[in-house]
Amino acid sequence: MDGGRVAINIKKYQNDMTTFNGRDDVLTLLIHLGYLGYDAETTEVFIPNKEILDVFKDSTEENEWAELFRAFKMSESLLNAIWNRDEDKVAEMFELAHDKAANKTYNDE
Repeated sequence: MDGGRVAINIKKYQNDMTTFNGRDDVLTLLIHLGYLGYDAETTEVFIPNKEILDVFKDSTEENEWAELFRAFKMSESLLNAIWNRDEDKVAEMFELAHDKAANKTYNDE
């Protein structure tokens, strides 16, 4: 988070605070509200100052975000294992996902 940047497309945002068709729309709204900065040269969004970074860190440290961040880290690890052709790690991670899937959603088409 600290110093991180993400490229976004601000051109499709509807500017109505109710229509969101993806993460770029949400991030563009946060730019308009002053919570994020925007670098027009690189088309990247970033947290503009320490105060907003501190608030972001505080809000994402709550337990309700823990599962989401854990899933994100696992998907990132899986991608890295695939890119590194680490078949043992990929198999291990698929086994973890398989074991974690609830029976009622496992075969849900």
